[in-house]
Amino acid sequence: MSCPKYPKIDTLHTRDEKFKVTDEIRRPEFLVPREWLVTEKIHGCNIRVSLEQDCYTADPIHECKGEWVMQINGRNDNSQIPPNLLQHLQETFTLEGLKSLWRCKSNCNICPGNGWVGYSVDNSLAMCENLDPYPITLYGEGYGGGIQKGGGEYTSKTKGGAVNFRLFDVLVGENNWLRRADVEDVAQKLSIKCVPLILGFTHGGFGVKWDLKSITKYVKEGAYSLVAAKEGSNEHIAEGIVAFTAEPLYNNRGQRLMFKLKTEDFSREPAIVEDIGDSRSRGTGEYCEEATKYVQEYVFD
Repeated sequence: MSCPKYPKIDTLHTRDEKFKVTDEIRRPEFLVPREWLVTEKIHGCNIRVSLEQDCYTADPIHECKGEWVMQINGRNDNSQIPPNLLQHLQETFTLEGLKSLWRCKSNCNICPGNGWVGYSVDNSLAMCENLDPYPITLYGEGYGGGIQKGGGEYTSKTKGGAVNFRLFDVLVGENNWLRRADVEDVAQKLSIKCVPLILGFTHGGFGVKWDLKSITKYVKEGAYSLVAAKEGSNEHIAEGIVAFTAEPLYNNRGQRLMFKLKTEDFSREPAIVEDIGDSRSRGTGEYCEEATKYVQEYVFD
């Protein structure tokens, strides 16, 4: 059984007959949330890393009874993953690492709810007998040299123009999408990085909440890529953003409330990294601890 491919994300605005974005909001439900979380959209290769059962159909009802295995796929099952990226993914993820994400019931009388009770005779983690294994799918973007036009700009600070992977979503079971905070927790456990969460800001500092107007303005002005600022070129334009709610919300079609905006849909004059730098050097911004950590990690390292 193959893990589900990532759902298509609607753009925020409708398009006219020339495929140009208009000012009209595509879906009325986008007007409901007053605040959004915003992440950078990376121009790369969509990747799925899944923990699933290796099913077989020998029995009459086609139950999945196989061993748990790790699968690596592109957006589609037949998508070709660049060899250098595939090698990186195979070196980054392991079956045991994905299994370590399994959790037991919080009221388990054997383990403290984490699903593991210590180490077995072969020095591997012993699974709690009350743990009921379930599929997990990681969704992320592979990027770097040889991946999409200009992909090397993302990782040009790395010798040889290496490739990399960043996590942006996690599906547990068939329909349980994790919150951003939990996605970050998964990334930490697997020693990988997430796509950066973008903090709202003004010329005087951080703390602005993202609404539809401020998100559109941010993309229109041409945001520099925070991923590239960390790993590659300081002046690489971000592909765009993906916005979603802190707590997953769904419309009447069962789709999560989220949208994307691409920088290429607007004429632009990049200014975002300069704005952050100017504010910091002038000392006019009231930086909270989280904002300072964010700037240091993604821009000024």
